Amino acid sequence: MATSTPVRCGDWLDQRTNQRPVAPATTRRRGFWIVAGVFLIVQAGGTIPIPLYVLWQPRFGFSAGLLTLIFAVYAIGVLLALVVVSPLSDQLGRRPALAGAIILSGSSAALFLIANSTAWLLPARFVSGLASGIVAAAATASLDELEPNGRSRRASLTSTAANLGGLGIGTLFAGIIAQYGHDPTKLVFWIYLAALIPALVGLLIVSETVRPPAKVEWRPHGIRVPANTGKRFAVIAGAIFCAYTLNGLFSSLVPSFLAGSLHEHNHAIAGAISAGIFLTAVVSQLALHTLSPRTALTFGLLLLVVSLGLIELALWDGHLSVFLAGTVTGGLAAGLSFMGGIATVNLLAEPQHRAQAVAAFFSCAFAGLTIPSVAVGLSSESLGTKDATLYCAIVIGALATLALTAVRRGEEPTSTDTTPSTPEPAVSRA
Repeated sequence: MATSTPVRCGDWLDQRTNQRPVAPATTRRRGFWIVAGVFLIVQAGGTIPIPLYVLWQPRFGFSAGLLTLIFAVYAIGVLLALVVVSPLSDQLGRRPALAGAIILSGSSAALFLIANSTAWLLPARFVSGLASGIVAAAATASLDELEPNGRSRRASLTSTAANLGGLGIGTLFAGIIAQYGHDPTKLVFWIYLAALIPALVGLLIVSETVRPPAKVEWRPHGIRVPANTGKRFAVIAGAIFCAYTLNGLFSSLVPSFLAGSLHEHNHAIAGAISAGIFLTAVVSQLALHTLSPRTALTFGLLLLVVSLGLIELALWDGHLSVFLAGTVTGGLAAGLSFMGGIATVNLLAEPQHRAQAVAAFFSCAFAGLTIPSVAVGLSSESLGTKDATLYCAIVIGALATLALTAVRRGEEPTSTDTTPSTPEPAVSRA
């Protein structure tokens, strides 16, 4: 008879929205680190525009509301790719999907290079979102299948580092180029296009882990809330909605916040601060993956409320040091909330439906990434940035507090399985 076993987040960090291929090809596992590098480079392209918005805004004449809409288009592209497009890699193979993501990312950079109005930014961001979504799904699955010793926990942590690390590096690099480079809205994309070439060539030596079927039968996996877990999933949905709201505000509005409210016009500093929330999130997950899901969620939501308070205080008092403290706290909050949330979803979902449950989790996350940011951008035109973000912070803080209360009152999620969803074979623990 199976017994309930306490678990650690690191054992349940499976972020695949793909199904494991039914008939993987028997081949040597080559290219684990190449795939991780491709993942990082493509994800970096998703955040390169962040420090550049303040340069495009006066040139193209778009408002804060339109700025957040441009960001929302990116998030929509990511979600569409995760839920609708990514299942193709189960049929056609991981390498074609990764190559497609690189090509789309290059196409996005090309659109940014020729952009001479706001109308060009929208498709450029959407294509970038598609690339990020496709690479997230295909690379996460590929890393799990290519890990040399079958250590899925290591593959999951590498996936986390490449994903969030790429997002952080992209905005950091773009901020430095924007501050010190010649023609920054062009140069950064030329450099990025050059970086994509070795990434594409490197795929030639990566092992393919999927044997294409005789007939391709593509259909979206869709999303699925784990059966009989409505209330518990709602708590997780609320937690990740709040965490990604913080990410969304940083990704879409931080450079404008710094210039308008904190009077900081250095693009390199804006890029570094935007990168800080992503890099702190990845460090928190790598360092604290032994926490239980409930503990991770508890501290994540608590720190989220603290972060909102610090950021609002900084915007009203104009202290950059307080804003930096809010950034670091927010990164910890986002990393822990995501880690605890994804682990709980994997614990609650039936094994055969985990891909759809993870897709449902990401749907809630990207709703938090887009809806509040667009609301703040639109309302800031009539209320002002400070008031708009204050009202958003109050709502998100209240929702996070409710989720925190529910997490503390609920039971620690446990598994009745004898092995975690990302098992490590006995040989790897010897």
